[in-house]
Amino acid sequence: MIPLAQHDHDAPAASATATLEPPPPPSAAVDLPPLAPPPLKNTTAHLLRRVLQDRPALISDIVAGKELDLRKVVLISLGLSALGGLAIGSATSAAQAAAAAVKVPVIFSLSLITCFPAFFIFGLLQGSKLQLKTGLRLFAAGMGMRGAVLAGLAPLLLFFSSVGTPYAGLLIGALCAFGLAEFGFLSVIEKGVRTLRDEQGDAFKPWLVRAWTMVYLGVTSQLAWSMRPLIRHPSVTEFQLFGGAGQNENMFFYFVEQATRLFGA
Repeated sequence: MIPLAQHDHDAPAASATATLEPPPPPSAAVDLPPLAPPPLKNTTAHLLRRVLQDRPALISDIVAGKELDLRKVVLISLGLSALGGLAIGSATSAAQAAAAAVKVPVIFSLSLITCFPAFFIFGLLQGSKLQLKTGLRLFAAGMGMRGAVLAGLAPLLLFFSSVGTPYAGLLIGALCAFGLAEFGFLSVIEKGVRTLRDEQGDAFKPWLVRAWTMVYLGVTSQLAWSMRPLIRHPSVTEFQLFGGAGQNENMFFYFVEQATRLFGA
């Protein structure tokens, strides 16, 4: 009888100990749904910041076909180019400055309307798979870069226009400023084509970009010459919308003549 009593006394303790043991781990892990990626920021301010500070990644996103609304970037770029025109035209009168502020965005817009079809179509003829939306977004990013450069140089142009800088000096200063802005624009286009080739294996030829660049610069220069004056000649005392100095001269020789006068050659 004693062994039976001993067994009954220990049974509750063993049962209590068993209840304190942790439950066994689950046999299989629960599969959780993947986290959704964060929404792509597509605000105008964010896109402008990427144009200035994060161009390689922005160009990669454009080439990859991501939906980026760059229309406001284009409008802001045209507004900043108008600021550059206002700065170079302010040397003579407010009316001339306002006319230059209107002419510069028109020149840039007409040059792109004239030259973009050649860029796109000849790229396709070379075997490129470039989509129209991708090409337009790439040019929009380039325009944002050009507008940013002009915004940075506009105060300098305004300063030299307001301190009595000689006419030839204003011409050369404007040529340098707008040439630098165009370099920024074209560098984005070239980088975009290079990224298209490297990341997508596209057949867009680099020589085609260089050839198109020469055509584009020629068209832009001729439009600027045809819509002169952006800077009114000192011999003209009244407001002048079109025409003016150099009307019967070649554009290249006119600029050479003004440069030689500035440097006293």
